[in-house]
Amino acid sequence: LPADTLGRIAAQAAKQVIFQKVRDAEQEKIINEFSPRIGEIVTGVVRRIEEGVIVLEVNRTEVALPLREKLPNEEIRRGDLIKAVIAQVLRGYQGPQILVSRSSPRFLARLLETEIPEIANGTIEIKDIVRQAGERAKVAVASHERDIDPVGACIGVRGNRILAISKELQGEKVDIIAWSPDLVAYAKAALSPAKVDSLQLVSRTEKAMLAVVPEDQLPLAIGKKGINVKLASRLVGWKISIKQEDPHE
Repeated sequence: LPADTLGRIAAQAAKQVIFQKVRDAEQEKIINEFSPRIGEIVTGVVRRIEEGVIVLEVNRTEVALPLREKLPNEEIRRGDLIKAVIAQVLRGYQGPQILVSRSSPRFLARLLETEIPEIANGTIEIKDIVRQAGERAKVAVASHERDIDPVGACIGVRGNRILAISKELQGEKVDIIAWSPDLVAYAKAALSPAKVDSLQLVSRTEKAMLAVVPEDQLPLAIGKKGINVKLASRLVGWKISIKQEDPHE
């Protein structure tokens, strides 16, 4: 090949190497910026909606909200401002991928920290969270100070704190549960808002228990589509069955 042609090929190759190095440096910068922020809430503008994913812009960086990670009953449009928690930062062939979520328990935990100072400063501890995103969640809390009621502090005056969180979650009901080392007391609380008359441990091997409730509390204990008892079972780690109280017993 002529010398000038070889020179052009070499120059083009050098440009590609430089371009790749710049691109790699930019990708590394994004990874270094977002990796330490996993678990943090960010606010992004919806730029476009593609197949299976909503693309948000956060600080001039595109992040992905998979459709499975949004709330099932919310409608998201281009230009909307969306809050989500950073769930994963991945290295990919096409560059770094930052995945965010609105349906994960971690998102709810961060919302609670934002709204409730006692959680943010460590006075109240979140022991566990279970969610059926968009429908109901149960949060077990405990206080590290005797004079602070963890449930009351989380709910707020006239429910103002928990209502603000429920509003962000498109009306998802959030039950605040008093965590207890006493399994029976914890399970009774987990079935909130239902009032439980008695609770029996049926099998420790199979981790099964039976809750007995008055007739008027039965729908609350079970919940819509069985969600309340399912979430209570997940929170406690035991399978809870519900039985209506027999008034003749």
